[in-house]
Amino acid sequence: MLRTHISTGVKLDKTLSSYSARRRKLLSMAEGKNVVVATPENLFYVSDFFGSGVGVVRPEKTLIVTSPMEEERANLTGVEVEVIPAAGSRATRETVEKNLGKGGPCYIDDDSRVRDSKRFVKNEELFLAARRVKDSEEVRRIERASEILDEIFTMLEGELKRGRTEREVAAEVVKTALIAGATTSGFGGSLSPTILASGENGAFPHSELTDRKIRDGDLVISDLTFRYKGYCSDATRTFAVGRVRNPRRRRLATEEALPREVFRPWDWARSRN
Repeated sequence: MLRTHISTGVKLDKTLSSYSARRRKLLSMAEGKNVVVATPENLFYVSDFFGSGVGVVRPEKTLIVTSPMEEERANLTGVEVEVIPAAGSRATRETVEKNLGKGGPCYIDDDSRVRDSKRFVKNEELFLAARRVKDSEEVRRIERASEILDEIFTMLEGELKRGRTEREVAAEVVKTALIAGATTSGFGGSLSPTILASGENGAFPHSELTDRKIRDGDLVISDLTFRYKGYCSDATRTFAVGRVRNPRRRRLATEEALPREVFRPWDWARSRN
């Protein structure tokens, strides 16, 4: 079934023309070859469904082959999609090949599940090139993700108090993000959902959350990455709690005056560890 609208009672922001333009851009850049997406990020790009599955890109829709467990969600959240359930890797591949027909080579972003087939040609650059310039809907989502970070930083000005632990304040960060419609995206170098490093913990570029209590005179590094409707914003701020000693204040003032390309914010923390 082709989904071109949102189910009654579900309020999700959809820009149908954006998805049509994205599909046609990919197919145009593929110069007549079929296009298949196998990574969650690229599947989301052409359908607004983020999950496991494989998408066959067509001018009028994206055909999503996913597990029966994900079928209903793909139908609910997907835009201009037709969803076909398939149980297991073999069934998924057979369904994809059946819907590709007898055409020629097919570009795919991840060939890890089809390496024994000569028909699928891995072409990551195709997808990178297509996604490099953001359309208006993508820009809107990125802007909103950034606005949410600003809201969190404003909240932190009142939450970073002596005696509170990093975990307690981080819980307020995540709560604020979720209420605003954002979700955590995780870090490649940290297990924590967000980075909030106080005092000596700021010496680590990607500090894990601890039960350390914030003290008067601490510098607290807040490194946030949150996702809004699939699009991320990342920013770092350093907060001073209470009275900060003059050497630290002078250092912060110096850093703020330096050109961004020559300032690496972890250098000072590392030298103080």
